[in-house]
Amino acid sequence: MRTLGVQFSEFGKFDEAAACFRLAIANDPHDGLAHRLLSELEDGEELAVHAEQMLALAGARAIDESARLELEFALGAAFERLGDHDRAYAHYVRANAMRRKRLSYDPKRERLFFEHLRAAFNPVIAQLCKGSGPSDAGPVFVVGMPRSGTTLVESLLAAHPRVQAFGELTAFERALGDLSTVDASPHDHETFLAELRGQFHRVGAAYLSEIDALGADGRVPVDKMPANFRFVVPIHLALPAAKIVHVRRDRLDTCFSCFAVNFTESQTFAFDVDEVAEYYAMYEEHMAFARAVLPPSVLLEVDYEEIVNDTGHAARKIVAHCGLDWDERVLIERRSIPRVRTASLHQVRRPVYNSSIGRARRFPQFCAAVTR
Repeated sequence: MRTLGVQFSEFGKFDEAAACFRLAIANDPHDGLAHRLLSELEDGEELAVHAEQMLALAGARAIDESARLELEFALGAAFERLGDHDRAYAHYVRANAMRRKRLSYDPKRERLFFEHLRAAFNPVIAQLCKGSGPSDAGPVFVVGMPRSGTTLVESLLAAHPRVQAFGELTAFERALGDLSTVDASPHDHETFLAELRGQFHRVGAAYLSEIDALGADGRVPVDKMPANFRFVVPIHLALPAAKIVHVRRDRLDTCFSCFAVNFTESQTFAFDVDEVAEYYAMYEEHMAFARAVLPPSVLLEVDYEEIVNDTGHAARKIVAHCGLDWDERVLIERRSIPRVRTASLHQVRRPVYNSSIGRARRFPQFCAAVTR
């Protein structure tokens, strides 16, 4: 039942999803994930009553650690929506501490990874290899930190009749993994450069082959993998016709929004206040590098706050950057995106709202820890 409820949620059928989660809880009152998923669909008195039930369950001896972890994240979100920010933060801290113990994230290794990327795709290589990949196809990449507004941008683009949104794809990272080291020593300059450009062409072709298999049907494909911000320079080299939309959001709000979500294994930096702040700094440093390398015609940077405060202006700018004619359906049918599988699946179905601006400031303990 819980799995069916998740599927209903992904397609925006929230009443049906809630019914499934309630049935799952009736079958197993200790199902912490079902409790969390149900609480995300509740508000007001209904949520307040459920929060007290989850609080009692989280303190029960019979509950296992995985269920307790889900309940702690659920209680953080529930008390935040109920306006009790001190209680919410206590649960968020407890949940993240539990989650962090299960992970082997190493900030030093992450920093080294970014340094290697910048060394491998430095401005000299970018200049020598520009235009290497297939130039007849121009996908759109929406990138940024998790919880920065990338799903919102995707939903705007998805309402355009000439766009096919594919969600978060790992296709480019997979294609880039086949890029091998070219040894310059035994070659003359021209041979070395030809081999390197040939590799970028193969990366681009491999990516486009995966996209074609998904069925864009002549529409502009949108790849909304936030973590592709790491690869924006090789994206440009392998796919010179691609457009990149970088979504930025206030540092404190982004970091707190990451801290408040029980991410999957891919966001291992998010479960410690110091580590999420450090990762955000690495992201900023990397995007400053990309900004200096990429042509302005390729990279559009748009702020989440601008999108929610002046959606029409921001949407027109994004649509134009992607080489599309303006279509009013971008604003009217923004919620028509068929399926959402990210942590933003509830928010993206709602009209654009600005209540998340300044969210972190309601948690001064977190802000003090991030800025120290």
